[in-house]
Amino acid sequence: MSMGEPSTAAKKSPHPPSGSINGLADFAEKFIIELTGSREFTELSSRLTPRLIRRWAGQSTWRKMFTRPVENALKSHGPGLSDLSQKPPMRQAFSGMDMVKLFLEQLPWLINTGALTLQDIAHALEALPVEEKKQIFEAVLASADYAGAAELLTSCARIVNEVHKDNPTFMADHLTPSIENLVAHLDFGELEELYFGSTQDINALAAAFLNAIMEYPSKLICLASLLPGLANLAGAVLFQVLEKANSMSGDLVAEVLLSLLDDMDGKAAGQLANQFFELVRKIHTGSALLGPPGKPELTTALTRKLAELGASIDPVLLWKARMAFVQLKEARLSARSELLRGNPDLLRQRLTEQPALKNIGIRIKRRNLELLDDLDDTELSKALSEGAAAFDANMLAEVANLFCRLLNRVHAQKPDFVRDVAVQFANSADSFEFNETAKWLGEDLSQALKPLLRAVLPGLMNGLANAAAPDDDEYGQEMADALSALSALTLGKEA
Repeated sequence: MSMGEPSTAAKKSPHPPSGSINGLADFAEKFIIELTGSREFTELSSRLTPRLIRRWAGQSTWRKMFTRPVENALKSHGPGLSDLSQKPPMRQAFSGMDMVKLFLEQLPWLINTGALTLQDIAHALEALPVEEKKQIFEAVLASADYAGAAELLTSCARIVNEVHKDNPTFMADHLTPSIENLVAHLDFGELEELYFGSTQDINALAAAFLNAIMEYPSKLICLASLLPGLANLAGAVLFQVLEKANSMSGDLVAEVLLSLLDDMDGKAAGQLANQFFELVRKIHTGSALLGPPGKPELTTALTRKLAELGASIDPVLLWKARMAFVQLKEARLSARSELLRGNPDLLRQRLTEQPALKNIGIRIKRRNLELLDDLDDTELSKALSEGAAAFDANMLAEVANLFCRLLNRVHAQKPDFVRDVAVQFANSADSFEFNETAKWLGEDLSQALKPLLRAVLPGLMNGLANAAAPDDDEYGQEMADALSALSALTLGKEA
């Protein structure tokens, strides 16, 4: 027995409750009366009865003597086309309210019986060769009435909407025990195999559906209008999932996540990312067109929603989650570095486009500093001092070493790029603020970096003195003028 297979007792054919036997009999009586009086049944019986009589008579002479008058009577007195047109169709058997009520009372038993019947049919199909299975499914799929199914779906949706208006949790109230039984008896291993064996087919069906619906723009708009509601529903379901996941141990959650990560298709994810990037670009362009100049509409909407979100967020929990995300970002960036190492074209494109991205980062940092400027002096000094204590200065020094080496290489090829950037920066800098900063920063750094400066400055100063010493070269006069100006500055004399 496979996982989740129901027991033998669970497979027994259901019986209607003893109190509903009379109701089932009433339903069967009325149904038979309506059925036998229908157009389809009358036509079927008029064609089938002579055949059955002839089959019963066979080659027996004495039986034919009895059946021949009956056949003649059926032919002469049987229903004609005009008679058939006057009879109601079979589908009207359920048009009366009494019939509908009787049917709904017996519907649970009928559904259970039908489900078990389909289960027996499925077991029989399982025993067939695959070619016969394909032939059966081809016949069923080709002959299905999809238009009728669409009308049925629309009617069902209308009925469910009316029920939900009266009781929004009607389904959950009545289906919870059934869901528990479904989960207990469902073989999830078979479902997993079904999914992985059907991905290509599902993808092709999705493409066919999208191609069909794109021919009806109004229907596409109606379908898109469902997305906000689906997003809200997904958020509510995701909350339940995360709440349950947080009740599990950390190692188990991590093991599940890593297992899912191993099953992901990286190539398909890359193709999906390309489509997503294009969508983001279009949203950004549309937002700029919808909003006033310099203020995209998306910025306004996000500001409003983030204000609502921020009012209910736990700051301590947010900080812990942010630290976890930063560490995950470090792992992602390490993986990206390896990707760039193996793809020089991507690396060259990154170097070309990086300044534009840095400009955005600079604007964001300016806004963050403005937020700090709004804090009072006590809070600001406390926050920055605690942050400085946890700062990794060693790693910063290594980054500075690498950055200087890269600058030296670039300057050898483009000697003017630093000057151009410096001019732009100097024209925009606030000299007063820089002066105030230089005063206290020079004093603090001179004390903090004194051991380093005493190790570095002698070599630099000796090197400068050696370079500035008089020499018989093309720069001799310029150096003499520079030394004279320096002497005048330090000694207070005219050059």
